[in-house]
Amino acid sequence: MNSVHYNADMPKIIENLEERILQTAGRLFWELGYDQVSMRMLADNLSISPGTIYNYFATKEEIFTRIFVDSWYRTNTRLEEILTLCMGREDLDREALTTLYSDMKQRREVLLAILSSEWRLKTFGEKSRESLRAVPVDTIRIMFARVLGIPEDQVDRRDCVAFLHAVRGCLAHYAGNDQENIEYLHGLLQMMKARYL
Repeated sequence: MNSVHYNADMPKIIENLEERILQTAGRLFWELGYDQVSMRMLADNLSISPGTIYNYFATKEEIFTRIFVDSWYRTNTRLEEILTLCMGREDLDREALTTLYSDMKQRREVLLAILSSEWRLKTFGEKSRESLRAVPVDTIRIMFARVLGIPEDQVDRRDCVAFLHAVRGCLAHYAGNDQENIEYLHGLLQMMKARYL
């Protein structure tokens, strides 16, 4: 009977390493800020070599972008669940809007803590910047389409961008007025709906 012998030179297999890299990087970005975290520091926190991280991610920027994009996918999943559960209810758009607003508020606070300045995103490569721009707009488009009951391709991208900026503006200039912000955004959403119905 053949048996497998462990060789100390063989690389160890780490379960869910990609997810662990993202979780650890997110925690370090939050605690120390983006600039203070290096790939070496991340590797040390995971007890692996930096080369192992590079098997999954080419740069720290790529890790950050993936964390950001994944957070929007989670928002999208929550919106889908709410929109499915509330289908046909009069407050469908309010429920979806409240979820979107809450997630964006949490994400904004995390981003401000992680990045010394929102301008840092301008230093990211074009691929990262495109992901950072496209994913939020796509999420808004899906939400609008479901709320309006129309195909996604009929939702004007400009409406999505404008609404996204309205939410960001409320969060930046009227922080702490969550209920008033949601009411304002709900009114804006109703005006936008009128364009399609």
